[in-house]
Amino acid sequence: MKVNNTAIEIHKASGDNKSELEDYQGAILEYNKVLDLDPSIRDVYLNRGLAKFAIGEKLETVKDFSRAIDLDPLKPDGYNYRIIANRLLHDYKWVVFDYSQLIEINPEDAESHKERGEIKLDWGDYQSAIGDLTTAIKLNCDYAEAYKLRADAKIQVNNMISAVDDLYIAAYPIPPSFICSTPMMR
Repeated sequence: MKVNNTAIEIHKASGDNKSELEDYQGAILEYNKVLDLDPSIRDVYLNRGLAKFAIGEKLETVKDFSRAIDLDPLKPDGYNYRIIANRLLHDYKWVVFDYSQLIEINPEDAESHKERGEIKLDWGDYQSAIGDLTTAIKLNCDYAEAYKLRADAKIQVNNMISAVDDLYIAAYPIPPSFICSTPMMR
């Protein structure tokens, strides 16, 4: 089947314009037309998912973001969007899964380690949370929020002295070069 690129470009541009004007229903209709012509355009799934998100169709949003991920699993934006939608749906197992995928794509992503650790902390999986938060700190040694969250997890496992150390680092600005070079601070 021959794809009509002109029609695709027209409907995509129309969908983008309608989305920009906050006519999300109209944008979704235009994006549907694009995907009817060519169901392999990843960015259209993302854009349609964002339009569906704007009108509160969270489950449909997740489906579009998932399709975008299927089309290119190495691009992080689909995971990031799906994380937001799944957080609103309180589907934290998928949120943790997506953070794990992001970490697999970029193991140096301190933010993903911190976010996954925070969710595990909320679940009561304190040791695993400490592991993720420690990794986040190793990747970004002056990450105050990660120190505070790790302190919260350490308090839950009765490691009070180490928790106080983390809270101190989180509360008082210490030059990153000192924190990064001091073994007890990591």
